Amino acid sequence: MSTTGLVLLKSRPHRSYESLFFIIFMLAIGPLLRAALGDSYSVIFGLLAALVFMFLEVKVSALVAPRFGGEWVSREQQISSLLADQLATPLWRDIALRVLTFIALLAGFLLIITPFDQVVNSPAGRENLLLYIAVAIFGGGTQGLLLRRRLSGAVVVSDEPPNGEVRARLRRILPRYYAAWAVGITVGMLVAWQFTDQSTLVFTAASLVVLQIFLVVLLSGTPIRSIFASQTGSSFRSLLPVSVLFWGVPMALFVSGSRIVDAHKFPNTVSEAVLALVIALSVTAFSGGALGAMIYWLIRLNDARRQGAV
Repeated sequence: MSTTGLVLLKSRPHRSYESLFFIIFMLAIGPLLRAALGDSYSVIFGLLAALVFMFLEVKVSALVAPRFGGEWVSREQQISSLLADQLATPLWRDIALRVLTFIALLAGFLLIITPFDQVVNSPAGRENLLLYIAVAIFGGGTQGLLLRRRLSGAVVVSDEPPNGEVRARLRRILPRYYAAWAVGITVGMLVAWQFTDQSTLVFTAASLVVLQIFLVVLLSGTPIRSIFASQTGSSFRSLLPVSVLFWGVPMALFVSGSRIVDAHKFPNTVSEAVLALVIALSVTAFSGGALGAMIYWLIRLNDARRQGAV
């Protein structure tokens, strides 16, 4: 049977094994590459390997999923099934998986940039690891709580969104979303300025923790009522504005805050202000464009796999 017009719904066990494999890989890639390459190892090799793995995992997972309980279903059925699984999963289990994933990402990044023995045997390395774990626990917990509260009454519909619905949602969410980022980064800078060592690390941790708190406070009161399952929004042209608004702008705020922390002062001359603005706009365009391109690539990959299936 042709699957044109359908999307792949992975089985629940497949998604669980996929998450477990991701966690193991992220924790192992740094130490394994260092052991294999020795003095030739560079941090860029670890970062590139992690990026390549993420793309390969998506592709391989799409290839093998139909053999392990995956089904070709309509987009409405796929979203409805994923939503039902999300709400049926005990909250503690959902939070635990998110925490483990966050720890794998942060600890894996730490092991890519820092040798394992330095992380384990040096006081600074252990402090960094514990700080990352604390941020992951807090971030995973608050993210799980926020999603559960916002999705608890959501209904999946197959119709196109009404005219103006998307813009109305953006007007409701974006001010609160940006406010959470602004407060998180501001508090992160104030806290980081109290430390002479590792101020960038402190800024990152404090910003993320405060951000998560304010996201729960500001967005939990805006539950999602309808999830539109139409194919609208899958082109790069439609994905780019969303990725810029929800990722590019926050990344520009974060990078700007990090630069201010490193310089221990705000830009106070015209040239410094212009340079800061140029860097912020560049980060917004690059990070937003990169995320939009990645999502578009994943959609096209799924489309190619779907059209070749029978």
